[in-house]
Amino acid sequence: MHRHSPAPARSADRARTSQPAIAEINAFIAIRDNLLADAEALITRATVDRAGIANNVLEKSLSPARSPYQAQSLAKLEADDQRKRCRTVRGRLAQLRASFDNL
Repeated sequence: MHRHSPAPARSADRARTSQPAIAEINAFIAIRDNLLADAEALITRATVDRAGIANNVLEKSLSPARSPYQAQSLAKLEADDQRKRCRTVRGRLAQLRASFDNL
C-alpha cells in the first residue's frame, strides 16, 4: 500500500487558514491608507493621531510570525514593502504634526 506524503495536505490547510488573517492585514492597510488620506485632507491632531494609531497597528501585524503562525502573515516581500510603507507614513504623519504644531 502506497502512503501519501502529508506535506500537500498541510500546504492546502495552510493556504486555507491563512486567508482570513491575510484579509485582515489587507483591511488594516486599507484603513490606514484611508485615515492617512483623511489626515492629509483635514490636518488636525485627531485625524493625524487616528492615522498614526492605524499605522502602528498595521506595523505590529507585519512583524515576522513565529512557528506555527507563518501562514497568518503576508509573503515576505509584500510584508517588507508594507513595512517600508509604514515607515514612509510615519514620516508623513510627523510632517503633518509639524504643520499644525507650527501654527
